[in-house]
Formats: sequence, structure tokens, C-alpha cells
Amino acid sequence: MTTIPAYFDGSTVRTLDAYPFEKDQKLIITVLDDTATNHGRLPANFDAEKELAKTREQGIKSLRGSLAEYANPAPIAKEKDAWASAVREKYGLR
Repeated sequence: MTTIPAYFDGSTVRTLDAYPFEKDQKLIITVLDDTATNHGRLPANFDAEKELAKTREQGIKSLRGSLAEYANPAPIAKEKDAWASAVREKYGLR
């Protein structure tokens, strides 16, 4: 079994990594919940087709890391205590 990152563009599921699919190959598609995928949206100015074309020109076979320029490092510091904060918020513990 192989995991391949992809997105749904409104009509077609498009993979972000090249993969040698075979004709009539069976697939299992797992849809991530909104909270796991930035509420299911890519950044408004992200153009996957453009990124894919750019990687092909450069001979790159994967788009892994192509969203790094859109990352917001501010929340990363909160991750260390995220679980404890969520428990306090939900159950009112101090």
C-alpha cells in the first residue's frame, strides 16, 4: 500500500506526487477531516498545476514541500502545550 498526497479540484482528484498507476488499478481514497487539512482548503494563491509544471521542468518527481512558503510559523510554538490547553479549555481544569 502506498500513500500519495492529492487534492480535489472540484471535479477531479489530482495527485501531487507522480506515481506509475496501472490501468484499472484499484484505489482506496481517504478523505481527511477539515481540521487535519487547514479546513480542507489550499491557500488561495496556490496553483497546483503551476507547481506540478515547475517540478516537471526541474526534473523533480514530487511536490513534497511545495507549500512551505505558505506556512505560518506563529502557531508552532503553541503545539508544545496544545493537548494540555485543550483539556483545560474543554473541562475547565486549571
